[in-house]
Amino acid sequence: MVHRFEIRGGDDGGVWYRNRLTGRDYLTAVEVSGHAGLSVAGVHDPNRTLMQWLGSLAAPRFHVNVSVSVTPELVVPGQTTAAETVCVLKTDAAFLHEMDPVSLEPKRRFMYGHSGKDLQGLLSCAHEEYDPVTQSYINFVATPGLLYTTYTVFEVSKANPSGIALGRFSLDKLHYIHSLSSTKKYVVLPLWPLTFQWSGLKFVASGSVMDGYNWDPAALSRFVVIDRQKRRVVAHYQFPAKFCFHTINAFDDDETGDICLDLSLSTDHSAFEALLLDQIMDLDVATLPSRREKLRSTFTRIRLPDISGAALALGGDFSGPLSWMPRATVDFEIPDVSIDLARINEEVRHDGAYRYVYGLSAALAKHHNHVFMDSIAKIDVRTKTHLVWGKIGLTPSEPVFVKNPDGVDEDDGVLLTVVLDSTQSQSALYVLDAKTLEEVAVASLSVIVPFHFHGSFLASKL
Repeated sequence: MVHRFEIRGGDDGGVWYRNRLTGRDYLTAVEVSGHAGLSVAGVHDPNRTLMQWLGSLAAPRFHVNVSVSVTPELVVPGQTTAAETVCVLKTDAAFLHEMDPVSLEPKRRFMYGHSGKDLQGLLSCAHEEYDPVTQSYINFVATPGLLYTTYTVFEVSKANPSGIALGRFSLDKLHYIHSLSSTKKYVVLPLWPLTFQWSGLKFVASGSVMDGYNWDPAALSRFVVIDRQKRRVVAHYQFPAKFCFHTINAFDDDETGDICLDLSLSTDHSAFEALLLDQIMDLDVATLPSRREKLRSTFTRIRLPDISGAALALGGDFSGPLSWMPRATVDFEIPDVSIDLARINEEVRHDGAYRYVYGLSAALAKHHNHVFMDSIAKIDVRTKTHLVWGKIGLTPSEPVFVKNPDGVDEDDGVLLTVVLDSTQSQSALYVLDAKTLEEVAVASLSVIVPFHFHGSFLASKL
């Protein structure tokens, strides 16, 4: 289900809300087939027959429900004339679902590689990178094979609507990647030691990511660096076994020649398990601290030192042990407050002088008995301090930063967050001052908006 809030000014001022079930055809397929197709947080269905599994392989779209994130104006690769932008829903597969940005009416489903073989693949990021200077969208597609998985990183913009393959490499494992990083010069693809078994075939067979992945705590993470100008892989870095759902920002350190990556970093993949329905509904107070810890992530700056010195002559075609690779290091952490689903002012993306990060936190965890994040945190990366907004009984969603069009300061703007009020059994759109986190306005609804993870803001062009 997709939700839309429209903030109007003038005589017709107010907040208008609508929603739409964009995956109705997916639900119909579930009803007909008797199983839920491919699911991220689902579990294996022991009653699924061999014929049902074979039928899912032959079914169009693999019964994929595309509903993780939304991009209001994506340049779709493969266009040869004037670049058209469309509003699309995305997931961690290379499937896109176009919809009308106003009526939310679902339209066509397609894949990144619909226009040609260069960008064909099965998996991709739900969160592409956006370069505000070149107005480019950057993502990857992965094509699993019997022995190797081929990763293709690409860039598409109105200037190059057909799409450009920036780099391609092959490894012996298919990694789960929810987001990636980019700078003005490079793209960094993080390969955490969370991989799909049987090159993804177990995922397809069981219908569940939870049953199809493998976490190897003894393995190392890897950062693959692609040069955006040279259009090739130029370096690999090793890093301890960690996991990150959501990257925050990245930039080139011109003084040192390093790349700096800002991430919401977790010790492992346990957030997958914590988001299972039975875990969310578990009210056992005794296990609550351990379940909350699974969702904890920390702002972490990782440094990839001396890119020029780490450059490879192999073009990235290397799948051997990681021990020979240079090491990425932790520059600093801000552990005082947890943060994830983080957002920044997009005008300072790729800028090493940026200061502010906004995201969901669990700062009020001592005052309630659920595992969800309960507050919004603002981190000052320069001073390593933070502010928190939250109220007992309120569960906010990902804060979306909207810049003041007449503002000068980086944090001059507001945060939009959809908040579930469990005390009143209703939801509301909260508008917070991005400088102070004080409430500016609240638009209450008479209904509950189901909790969701990601959103986007699109300014009116009128």
